[in-house]
Amino acid sequence: MEQKFAYIKATALNFGGCRLSLAMTEECDYQGIKILDGLRFATTYPRLLNRFARNNGINEDFGLLKGAVEVAPRVGLYDGICDLVSTGATLEANGLKEVAGICKSTASLIQNTAALAPAKQKILDTVVPRDQGVMKAKESKYIKTGR
Repeated sequence: MEQKFAYIKATALNFGGCRLSLAMTEECDYQGIKILDGLRFATTYPRLLNRFARNNGINEDFGLLKGAVEVAPRVGLYDGICDLVSTGATLEANGLKEVAGICKSTASLIQNTAALAPAKQKILDTVVPRDQGVMKAKESKYIKTGR
């Protein structure tokens, strides 16, 4: 059973953006999500894949693989993969294409709603404003004039 935690999103960080996607060989004639019914996928994220399949009314079979799942379809072990994608270069290098997105993700600093120990809260109170300052500075344009 999945355990739920209440949290407060302290701040979104401007790095680590990716998406969890289903990918199949470039030769696959993908014409919608129903084509995935009954296919086998290699993944490191079985719970997310299971939830996606259940929510979309498809039956999937998955194999739990750790690392380099991109090679599984090429060697004929699976019909496709479910993996994190950032740029898509690894998929392309392995002859795969994204066919369906499951979710998007980005790095975030989160805090449990339970009170932190004072030492940890002090660190958080120092780090969050600094991080926000860095992100704000990246959004700004500075003009320096010479004299």
